[in-house]
Amino acid sequence: MFNTRQDLTEWTIEQFNKYGIRQPEIYTEQEIKDVCPEVPSWAITKHVKKRNIQLLDEDDGYHD
Repeated sequence: MFNTRQDLTEWTIEQFNKYGIRQPEIYTEQEIKDVCPEVPSWAITKHVKKRNIQLLDEDDGYHD
């Protein structure tokens, strides 16, 4: 069905958009904490900070 990993990724994103499924990188820190109360708060905070820096780096290569 898919010739490359990129083909699979593009199809998956299309399905997310088609069915209104939010992509993981847009969840806020508080939303993750609400959905995953068993995960320590500090771990979620650390993850979100790392994720946001990576997203900024991918966006324009610069962040504060």
